[in-house]
Amino acid sequence: MNLLIAGLFVIYVLLIGLNLVREYNFIIYKDTDDKIIMRYYPLHPFHDKFKSIEISKQTFSHFELKKRSMGLREDLFLYQISAKGLAKYPGISLSALSKNQKTEILNSLLKYSKKES
Repeated sequence: MNLLIAGLFVIYVLLIGLNLVREYNFIIYKDTDDKIIMRYYPLHPFHDKFKSIEISKQTFSHFELKKRSMGLREDLFLYQISAKGLAKYPGISLSALSKNQKTEILNSLLKYSKKES
């Protein structure tokens, strides 16, 4: 019985660790007349409040997708043209999005991208 409980505990800890590695975010994406707005809220208890990225469509350069954590997490990086050159925003984990939601966001960003992604 103790072995069963220990096994279930190990599985539980592994699942919690997996969720922390994937960095699930609740994402709100808005495509307004002049801005691209991406707000995201981390869905684990050890993280700060929400973060927000607002980029003017005129200064939006491109985006990039990168697989991380052995392919368990896919991060979206946004790039903006600034007076000092190209600015790269921190990655946003898209792991919690459905395939359709992710496709909608990427297609919207692709419309304004000045570089092939």
